[in-house]
Amino acid sequence: MSMPQPLAPRNYTRQDVERIVLERAKVTFNVDVTLETNLTEAGVDSITYYELEAQIEEVLGITFSYGEYQQIHTLRDLVKATCRHLNIT
Repeated sequence: MSMPQPLAPRNYTRQDVERIVLERAKVTFNVDVTLETNLTEAGVDSITYYELEAQIEEVLGITFSYGEYQQIHTLRDLVKATCRHLNIT
């Protein structure tokens, strides 16, 4: 798998973040997911989830703390955490 290329800096919207997270998740997990999908129940292990998180960090130029990582259970949780880092309300 090739490393994701950072997107050009811009003012992202919540919809941009949702789209990026869903697109990356579907490729990384190789399953159809929604923002409400519970990642554990969908069979996503921690290593695979970490791969997605690392891609989001790389593409959007942010860094999640370990505490944030522990609190993310759905892709919507990941979107919310990402939006906090990007100062999107």
